[in-house]
Amino acid sequence: MNIQLNRHKGFAWNEENNCFIKGYLYDKKGKFHEKKAMFSIFDTKADWKEIVDQLQELNGIYALVFQLGKFTILANDTTRAFPLFYAFQNGECIVSDEVQAIKNETGYEEFDTLSDIEFLASNHTHGKKTLLKNIFQLRSSEFLIFEGDAIIKSGFSFQYSKYTSDWSSLSRFKKSMTSVFENSFERLAQSLHEKTPVLPLSGGYDSRIIASFLKELGFENTICYTYGRSDGFEIETSKKVAEKLDFEWHFIPYTKELIEESLEDPEFHSYLDFASNFNSMPNLQEYYAVKYLKEHQLIPDNSVFIPGYAGDILFGSEYRKYNPLKESITDAIIAYKFDNHPLTDNNKLKLKREIDITLQEYQLSNKTSDFSVFDDYNFRERIAKYIFNSSHFYSFFGFEFRFPFWDLEILQFFSLVPENWKQGYDIYNKVIFPEFFEKFDIAFENQHPSHSKRPKFRKTKSFLRPIVPKSIKEKKLKERDWNNYELVTEGMLHQMQEKNLEIKRLYKDYNEIITQWYLYKLKGKL
Repeated sequence: MNIQLNRHKGFAWNEENNCFIKGYLYDKKGKFHEKKAMFSIFDTKADWKEIVDQLQELNGIYALVFQLGKFTILANDTTRAFPLFYAFQNGECIVSDEVQAIKNETGYEEFDTLSDIEFLASNHTHGKKTLLKNIFQLRSSEFLIFEGDAIIKSGFSFQYSKYTSDWSSLSRFKKSMTSVFENSFERLAQSLHEKTPVLPLSGGYDSRIIASFLKELGFENTICYTYGRSDGFEIETSKKVAEKLDFEWHFIPYTKELIEESLEDPEFHSYLDFASNFNSMPNLQEYYAVKYLKEHQLIPDNSVFIPGYAGDILFGSEYRKYNPLKESITDAIIAYKFDNHPLTDNNKLKLKREIDITLQEYQLSNKTSDFSVFDDYNFRERIAKYIFNSSHFYSFFGFEFRFPFWDLEILQFFSLVPENWKQGYDIYNKVIFPEFFEKFDIAFENQHPSHSKRPKFRKTKSFLRPIVPKSIKEKKLKERDWNNYELVTEGMLHQMQEKNLEIKRLYKDYNEIITQWYLYKLKGKL
């Protein structure tokens, strides 16, 4: 087996006895382990089956490649924050954390047509595919067992779709949820030690929960920031929360001066390839903010970024947008997760077949709640491959990160919360505001315009979108462009137009420009 692990930014690979691991872990007693101390959790002289059993209980963010005699284990956590890739050639398996390294080794460079469609329509590839044929990726919480260079077993160490429990008692639910969050954030506090917490503080609730716990746990050195247009709706709330908690706060305005030279900057292009890795759209949302904070020395070298990634998904934000129970799971995934690019009926049919296969591979039982299965697929695909993959703008600049909402105890707790608790704003209104916000006088309402929308309105909007004039769609897109993505993407549009390349627009968001531009770039057309 040919193993090439090249990425050491933010979190470095650690090696011991032909075993490699990166990230951080908590043992059964909740003790934090990082760097080579992570090996102490495992018995690397044990049978591979014992290691697989351990994977079911691991809490943390990690990727590992363990060589145990003639067997090799590849595994990662639920976030897939450290992607691993593999390919086969002439009876040999090549494993790497960079698709480019495998491409260089094998000469595999043909693009997969279906992966192209997935990438354009959902911002990432699905299942185990990458953009290149014959090069595959390890999926969220997946493990592979090799004997020599052949896969002999595969599986997943975590499954979110489960039978739900009856939480008829509000007081019991509040007590349990509060306890679970306290446990998770105590672990977070232990992992920070003497490091500096850096919090991307929006006007929403997820980052505010993190802020309230950092205050509760005594992290007075917390640095908060927000970014985007100077008239952004989140700025005032973000600043008010930071002031109430007495945290340092910075605003990074996304101006023409900050952004316009990006396409000529070699560092920017290095970041794109670092973040994409031939499987995900490189997220640019915080790239300029993190770069600015570092270059202007507004954060120390020991900073740890703590984004509120996907907390709202656990609390049921997806359920407020649509109701997948009115459609099959596959149809719902197509409708709501492949909406960034026009799809022909033939392409939809191909995608449905692929999704059905993937659902079977994920072993998602149709005996569990449809909502739960939909969530599970979403967590393994969009949330892992696009949302958590966005953490690359932290590691690219040499910083660590933490994902408190994806703590194993929190995930297990919310997997058992029934849909009726996640619909509407029950969890926010009945638990989060009174338990976490009111004690610090930060119980401000989220002013995000989308919070007034309901499934029926979204469906009507989707139905009307094709017949709305282009000028109106473009105007509405600019109005909600709080991160100034128009500035980010106008150079990309210009380059594609100069080369007379086909550009398809739905005017849903600016990611549709980034995905098309970057795919053309990868194919050497720009």
